[in-house]
Amino acid sequence: MLHIKYTYLLISLMLLLLISPLFEELDFANIVISIFFSAVLISAVYAVSQKKSLFVFSILLLCPALVGSWSVYFVESLSLEVIGRSFSALFLAFSAICMMNHVFKEDHVTADTIAGAICVYMLVGLTWAYLYSVTELVIPGSFIFGPLTTRSPGTFAHHKSSLFFYYSFVTLTTLGYGDITPLTPPARSLSMLEAVMGPVYLTVLVARLVALQISHSGKDRPG
Repeated sequence: MLHIKYTYLLISLMLLLLISPLFEELDFANIVISIFFSAVLISAVYAVSQKKSLFVFSILLLCPALVGSWSVYFVESLSLEVIGRSFSALFLAFSAICMMNHVFKEDHVTADTIAGAICVYMLVGLTWAYLYSVTELVIPGSFIFGPLTTRSPGTFAHHKSSLFFYYSFVTLTTLGYGDITPLTPPARSLSMLEAVMGPVYLTVLVARLVALQISHSGKDRPG
């Protein structure tokens, strides 16, 4: 049977990142993002459910992440939003680590293995996006935004989640457009760490996948 558990997650991630910018100027943008983000979280649980212990722990992180993601529409509470986004970041980081461990332990390359490797990269970007969001909530003014919007910096964490998605992946890929700038030490530290992690992960991943492919090809040759 073909295993495509990472493919489901990859589709959810792509939809989240493609749809979010299209709705960011609408009043219900956050609801749309929450719906697609919830789909990502649920798909990630399925992707890491190869072991019961991992499944249970992922559920323990998933519940507060989902509650925090949706409760802000019913209760205005900065603490609740910080907790929800913090657990979202923890869940995404946990999922990325589990998938990376599984991908690097594979003994041959498949389409789903490649999908899993891409998912890890995208989950890292989302993890940092939520870390940036938490930083902005806790320390308003941690980021300065260019002509993207006229809102004050302190309102971005709640109203403009897609901008943190954008900034995170621009940083992860080391593009550095400069339209969003970290100002406070925590924001700068997170940005530097993500900028280092992106190239390092890709370098290690490519080396690992190439080594697996060469090893697998060698085994298939007649002796």
